[in-house]
This record gives sequence, C-alpha cells and structure tokens, in this order.
Amino acid sequence: MYTIEVIPIAKGILKEKLTYFSNKDIPLGAIVEVPLRRKTVKALVSGKTKVIEIKSQLKKADFAVKKIKSVKVKKFLPTAFVESVEEAGNYFASSTGAILNNLVSKQTLERADKLRILNTNKDSPRDRHEKLLLQAGEDERFSTYRNLIREEFAKNLSVIFIVPTIEELNRSKKILEKGIENFVFCFNGSMTGKEIEKNWNTAVSLKHPVLIITTAQFMYLPRSDFGTMIVERENSSAYKDLRRPYLDIRTFAEIFSKKLGIRLLFGDFFLRTETLWRQENLDFSELIPLKFRILTNANQNLVDLRDREKETKEKEFSLLSNTAKDILEESQKNKETTFVFGARKGLSPLLSCLDCGQIMECSNCSAPIVLHEENNERKISCHKCGLKKKAVDKCKNCGGWRIQGFGVGLEALEKEIKKTYPKASVFRLDKEKARTGKQAVKIISDFLKTPGSILVSNEMAVFYLNKKIDNVICASTDSLFSIPDFRINERIFSLLLRLKNLSAKKFLIQTRLPDLPLWQYLLSGNLIDFYRSELEARREFNYPPFSLFIKITIQSAQKSVAEKEAEKIKEKMAEYQSVSYPAFTSKIKGKHLINVLLKIDPKKWPVGELVEKLRELPPNFLVKVDPENIL
Repeated sequence: MYTIEVIPIAKGILKEKLTYFSNKDIPLGAIVEVPLRRKTVKALVSGKTKVIEIKSQLKKADFAVKKIKSVKVKKFLPTAFVESVEEAGNYFASSTGAILNNLVSKQTLERADKLRILNTNKDSPRDRHEKLLLQAGEDERFSTYRNLIREEFAKNLSVIFIVPTIEELNRSKKILEKGIENFVFCFNGSMTGKEIEKNWNTAVSLKHPVLIITTAQFMYLPRSDFGTMIVERENSSAYKDLRRPYLDIRTFAEIFSKKLGIRLLFGDFFLRTETLWRQENLDFSELIPLKFRILTNANQNLVDLRDREKETKEKEFSLLSNTAKDILEESQKNKETTFVFGARKGLSPLLSCLDCGQIMECSNCSAPIVLHEENNERKISCHKCGLKKKAVDKCKNCGGWRIQGFGVGLEALEKEIKKTYPKASVFRLDKEKARTGKQAVKIISDFLKTPGSILVSNEMAVFYLNKKIDNVICASTDSLFSIPDFRINERIFSLLLRLKNLSAKKFLIQTRLPDLPLWQYLLSGNLIDFYRSELEARREFNYPPFSLFIKITIQSAQKSVAEKEAEKIKEKMAEYQSVSYPAFTSKIKGKHLINVLLKIDPKKWPVGELVEKLRELPPNFLVKVDPENIL
C-alpha cells in the first residue's frame, strides 16, 4: 500500500499537491485519474511513500485519504519536464498544476494511453547548455535556422522549434521543411486527438533525428536526442499567457532547456530590450553577430498630417493624405496589392460629448465604447465585455446631444477607400470580419490572389501575411502612443519593423507626431540607437530589466472593498516598494479593479517567503509575475 502525492492538472485548483492511496507502486511522472470535487480529473504523480512508513501520521489525520481511480500512463512526462514545471511554479508564484494545465493539452491527456512513450535517457541531461541570440531579418534568420538544423541532424540530434501562434507555425513549416519533409512534425492546440496521436507516435518511433515545430503545449515530446531548442519571434507578446497562471513560455523554455542540458536560441527581427540587456551582461551569447541595421528596398516616406490642409485642395476632411492616395491610385493602375494599416477597430475608437468632454464608457465596464456600423445601422460595442447595442443619442453625464466620434477606425478607413476607389477590391480583416483562424486565412488568401486589391486591417493581419505586399500604408498609428505603458514604444517599433519588412515597393507612415525619434530609428533601420534610448529611459525609472514587476489585481463588486484589500497587501508587502492604483480599465463586467505593483530585484527572485504569500491570496486576486504591462 502506498500514499501517492499528485499534482492535479486542472485550472481553478489552488492546492499545490493532493494525497491519495493506491495498492500499486505507481512511478513518478505517471498520469492517473483521481476523484476531486465530485468529478474525476487527471493528475501527475509527483511523489509516493509506503503506508507503513507514515502509518501513525495517517491515523492522526483529520481527513480521509481517497483511492486513486486508475492509472492512465505509467511514465508519461519526463522528469526534466516535471522539475521544470515545479521551478516555473515558484517563478510565477503559481501551483504546478496550473502550469501543467497550460503546458499539457487536453487532447494529449485524453489520448495519453495511446501515445508511444519510449525508455529515454532524458533524466540524464546533456552537457551542452548555452543560451544564444539571433537578431536578423527574416530571410537571414531562417537561412541560419536551416543550416543549424542540418548541422544538428548530422550529429544525430533533433531540434525543437517553438513559435507563438499557429499562423507562425504554418509559415515556419513551409520554409524549414524543404529537403527534410519526412522528418518534420508539427503540433498545435487546434489539432484533433487522432492527428496528435499519429504525429506523436511517428515522431517518437523514428530513429532519424526530427524537427518538431510546435506551440507551447507540446514541448515535452519524449525523444532523448534533442540538441537545440529554438524560440522564434522572441519579442511576440503571444508567448505570455492571458489566463492563470500567466506563464511566460520564454521563461519556461530557459528553465526546461537547462534541465535538458541542451542549447537554447532566441530569434527575432528585434529582440526584447530585456534580452539584449542580458546579452550585454553576458547572460546570453551571439550565435552570429546581432544585426542592428534592418534595411529595405522599398521606397519609404513619412507624411506630417498637420500639413494636410496645405497639401490638399479638397475641403472635405480625409483620413488619407495625398501621398497615400497617390500610392493607392498607382496601385490600381499597376494591379499591385496594398495593405492599409490602422491601429483601432470600428468607425471611431472613441466617443465624447462636446458639451462636457465626457468620454462615453461601457455601462458594464469603464472601457471606452467603440462606434461600429452594421447593415447601415450604427452601433456601439465594448471590446472588453462584448456588450453591443444601438449608438447612444445623448450624454449620460450632462444630457447633451453633441456626441462626436474621435480617432481613425478600420471601418472608417474601409468606408473612405471604397468611396474613393469604387471599383477596387477592398478586404477588411478584424475580429468582426473573422471570428476564426480559418476565416482570417480565407480573407488573406482572397486578398493576395486578387490583382490590385486593398487590405484594411490592424496587427491581426501581420500574423497571417506570409509574403511581401507591394505597398504598405500606416494610416493610423498615433493612437498607440497614448497607451501609458512602459513597453509601448518597443511594441510599436517592433510592429512597424514587421510592416516595413512586408513592403516590397512603398512604405508610408502618416502621423501628427513627426518629431518623435522613433520614426527616424525605424526608417533608417537603426535598431541600436532605439535600444539604447529605450534602455536609458527604463534605467531612469527603474523599470525592467533593472527591476522585476509583480502585479496583483484585486477584483471586487464594491470599489471600497477592492481599495481596502489593496491597502492590506501594501502593508503586508511594504518591503517590496509596493504601490496601488486603479487599473487602466478600472471596471470590467461589473467588477472594480485595483492594481498593486511590487518591485523586486530580479537577481533575488524567486523569494520563497514572498512566493508563499502570493500563493495564499484568494482567487479574486490575480498575480502576474513580469507582466506584459502594468495597466
């Protein structure tokens, strides 16, 4: 008889580990089914003890130890992976079960007993761990990846290639599989259980080295010959989970690659400021010299929209400058494709009362409402909670009727382009037009194969565009600078670098902020000076990488309760330079949100005592370690 310690693989389970008993000796790393809260959940075996050794303790226990229902797989997850999950649990102040829930797909667990598990030497790590960086344009980056993969194959070593999204996976596969098609296997969360089973069992069984291209949920394929782990698009915010435990896959990749003893490579156009700073401090090495100058053959131009009245003879207000119209006019004549980028959705991203200045907000949230047009009827929508209704007629604050829309939305851009070029094929891609990935792929496919077509979209299109576009017009980017986030300049810079790289012939930016240094860094491809200016600004305010942020968000139906709880946390954690403030969107779905921000010395994290304090917080307290933003 044994007591078995398990980590439940389920969200919403705050207990780090639970104890059950079994007549059988179940090995560590096995997947079992256990009774929990009137239902059966899967769990990972993390410890075991013979009952005879703790018989007296069990007699004194004030709870009944239940029996494990069944053993699904005797040895499923490698020890190195389990140890990495436990270490990540400490880093993100979360339960290991919650980490596992994010890293092990539901489809995999359902078919765990059908997946081939080999007796590997994964528990004996290799001795080749090093952390490398690759910063270069896409063509050079993928050329380097292909060479590296072939070098590893020659050494009888496999490669795991991690991407942030399914779209990136599909694009990477097309580039990397040439010549090695029989040894490339892809995994992502949208695959069916049968597809996973087929790919998994084939990839595990092959004696030849393999290339695994995957999203985060399939990093633990049980092969013993992995030599290198590549994390592509390292700067992508998609690597940060938006749900508990807010795991950062890049951090987990560092932990896991070290446990395996294999090489880790981060690659992107422009790596995160924190990562480049760590390279300066010898925490990372260069695979090849980092490229700090990204050039393009496209004709680049910056238009100052403040001079639009001087350059146009039209009396009617236009969202497009004369320069943008010239590009669109020429693209129609030459049957060229054009991507018109807008930062915001809808007709107007902001509605305001001209009498009192009140910003129109969602009745459920404090988020600004967005004006849309559907079937020639104007409606307002909240992009936080999903509320939709007819457009407001008057101000709730003062009763005034002068409601004005501000800002440039995608629908407004689409409307003007269709009016100006009625014969053009105009496609719009946003969440309103494409609810699923398949719908988005269809829109992009139709756009690319239609001569002279125009695509109007936001950042969403960047994930799906897999080839050069003749012309790229950044019609509206200024509104992004209004977001009060310390990472916003880096995000805008990285996004526009990708848009610039997409353009084959012409690249145009429209702005009312022409004096920002960021534009010159962008147009000249000067990454090093942008990085230095960004690093200096963060040093001045002790922002990451010079400190580690921990954001605790308190949610409550009553604002006063949330504020009191925030004060309690500040007192409890005063030694960590804690400060409280309302969230940027201070009310969502009827709940008030107050943030408490802690600043930690990154060299000292994780601090055991603080980790336990954070883990003890109730479910309505959201804990984010190294958050994407502090809003």
